[in-house]
Formats: sequence, C-alpha cells, structure tokens
Amino acid sequence: MSNDQEILELIEIWFAALKDTSNPDTVTALYDDKAVLVPTLWNGPCFGKKAIRNYFEVAFLPVEPRGYVINYSIERGEDVAINSGHYVFNIKDCQKEEHLAAAGGLCNDDRVEKMARFTFVYRLDKPKNQWLIIAHHSSKMPEEHSTQVIRWVKSESFV
Repeated sequence: MSNDQEILELIEIWFAALKDTSNPDTVTALYDDKAVLVPTLWNGPCFGKKAIRNYFEVAFLPVEPRGYVINYSIERGEDVAINSGHYVFNIKDCQKEEHLAAAGGLCNDDRVEKMARFTFVYRLDKPKNQWLIIAHHSSKMPEEHSTQVIRWVKSESFV
C-alpha cells in the first residue's frame, strides 16, 4: 500500500463513521483529545473532543451525511500527514444550514448535494499505531458556483 493510499483511507474511515448518525462517539473517536475542528455548518471552531462531539451530535449527524472525495492532495511526513481537497456531501435538505438540529427540525426528507473544501491534519499516535485527526477544516463552496464547480471538478483529473 502506498503512503498516500494509507492516508486517503483515513477519510474513508471518517465517512463510514458518519453513517452511524445515532452515535457521535463513533466519529469523535477519530479525533485527538486536543483536536481543532473548523466545521462547515457551525459558526465557530470547536476546540477539543467535547466540542467536536457536540458539533456532530447537534449540527452534522442529524442531516444524515453521506460523502465522497472528488480530489485531494496529500503531504506526509513520518508521523504527520495532511490531506486537502474537495468533497461532496449528500445531506437532508434544510431550510437553514447553520445549527441545523438546534433550528428546530427544519430538515425534510429531500436530499441535496453540497460541495465543500477540506483539510485534515493527522498525527500518528505511535503507542497505539493509530492516525488521529488533530486539525480539520471544512468550508462550503460559494453556493452560486457549487453546481458548476462539481461538474468541472468531476471532469478534471487531479489525482
């Protein structure tokens, strides 16, 4: 397995953890205790596992996210790796995207695709031989351009 493939598989593990929408601990377990998350659907950064868990429980898992990577760029050292690129989420359609669950259940059963930019920074926990997320930034694409960008990115070869 190539070094890049090992790091790319980490985001697939993260996507799989998101499918367990009833248990935010599944996805939170992939983050370091002192990790920082700058999330897509929340106004401020989340510092530490407790805040990250709260974000997933309150804002992201309720929209039942299903995602996939469109393109990526990986840089890796011995015990640190960075994966940046674009991903697409298929989520429940909501009238208001900020603080989704806290907004009083404004989601319906329709689903929409939303593209976002991402950067994951991983650190290898050597005693456990496990990569943990120490920093994660995710931001929406400008809405008026997202459909065009999805088509453009899918048509280009970045990998």
